[in-house]
Amino acid sequence: MLLAIALGLLGSSCCTANEQPHLALSASSLQPYVGQEVVVTLEIAWPKARVGSGGQGQENMPQLVIPWLEADLDWAEDLKTWTARYVRKEDTLGFLVNGLSTPIHPDRIAPPDGTEDGRLQYYRLTWRLVAPPVDDVNEGRLRLAPVKLSWNNLRHASASVEMRLRAVPPDLTVSAGVQLGVGDFTMWAVVKPARISLGESTRLTLRVSGRGPLWKIRQPSPRELAAAVPPRDFAVEPDGEEWLPDQRERRFHYRLTLRSSGLAELPRIPYACFDPDSEVWRHRSTAPVPLVVQSPKPAPDSMPSKPIAAPVPPRLRFDLLEDSDLTAPAAAWPTWLFWVAWFLPPVAWLLLWLRVRNHAQRLEIQARSAAARRALALLRNETEQAPSQVAQVMLEYLRLRFGLNVSEPSAEEIQRHLLRTGVPAEAAEAAGRWWQSTTMARFMQPSQAQRDSLVRVALLRKQASQLIGLLEKDCS
Repeated sequence: MLLAIALGLLGSSCCTANEQPHLALSASSLQPYVGQEVVVTLEIAWPKARVGSGGQGQENMPQLVIPWLEADLDWAEDLKTWTARYVRKEDTLGFLVNGLSTPIHPDRIAPPDGTEDGRLQYYRLTWRLVAPPVDDVNEGRLRLAPVKLSWNNLRHASASVEMRLRAVPPDLTVSAGVQLGVGDFTMWAVVKPARISLGESTRLTLRVSGRGPLWKIRQPSPRELAAAVPPRDFAVEPDGEEWLPDQRERRFHYRLTLRSSGLAELPRIPYACFDPDSEVWRHRSTAPVPLVVQSPKPAPDSMPSKPIAAPVPPRLRFDLLEDSDLTAPAAAWPTWLFWVAWFLPPVAWLLLWLRVRNHAQRLEIQARSAAARRALALLRNETEQAPSQVAQVMLEYLRLRFGLNVSEPSAEEIQRHLLRTGVPAEAAEAAGRWWQSTTMARFMQPSQAQRDSLVRVALLRKQASQLIGLLEKDCS
């Protein structure tokens, strides 16, 4: 008798334990690359017997505390958009998240193990974020604190998730014109209308889809497209961009003007992306787009088909000259006026050419040194007190001035890129040495006194200013 009662109590406690709510927090990758899209998932197992048992009021709803929901991370959606995605009218299980007034209703999913025991229902919440760069704050790690659940007298928490951030390896092959970043992307080109004439414009759309942070891809500049779409054949101007989250597609629009006849297609446009799953760089290209080039329309004839017959007004008639007028000698011009009329046009043209050339040179120098002026202004700012901030200023200068689009390059990558852009070897080696010393200053772990030293930061800032001056001098 006592044995039967004990077995009954043990079975009741096991059933009660199996019917308790629990949370499971996970990430699609625990070792993501910098710039990789990470899907964070929260799975909620809730007893069927407790669905709707607390009534319809919000005071009886279970509450979730998600500490990192409003953290300064690169989310695919802001909090308002994410909340609107889970706001529903049907009578389903609702939760109050972080004290928000509007309850959310997670997606109902099948059991993770595929077996339906009839006692638990499973729900899911998801977020998408981009793995941040490695800096002195995160030290190469991203930790998501546990999610806490409370309902009546019940308390439960999930396990935490910690991710180790990895730098993207350099692309050792010839760099493609268009860099799409970290992800497995596919890009194709669309031209509408495809029937155009010489000098007319049409619309080119580059459509990008695939797995990765599509919303982070920036629109390729005409300079990046110049290798595949040469300026001698086409004039390319950006014409807006679109992000379609429901279709998981990014669209970049351009105004394309035909400059050369005899073209039968828009050439292939090469692009590159780093596939984090296979950990290799993918080099692909769009398919060529057929074009129908028409002959330009002839200009309308502006001459009248028939002469206009009308009497000539008196003010336009020529009177006959008298004989005395024909025999009168013409007035002679002074010799000096003849020489002035002879030399004045060439001198005027020479002065005009010199003025235009000097003005063009000034504009070129101003455009070239805009990135240098901006970088030097930031380096002179006394509030920049960290080596990582000095490195970011230099990276932004190299991106704007020389087109370096790598978030965490090595010294060798910077040196090779500068050599490819025509920078002399001495200046490129100086840039590599400076970046190597800056990298050591950023990632070393010195004592607190050295960390707070302003002398080292001032030296890095001075060396960066001198390096910018050397690059501008050698590339002018």
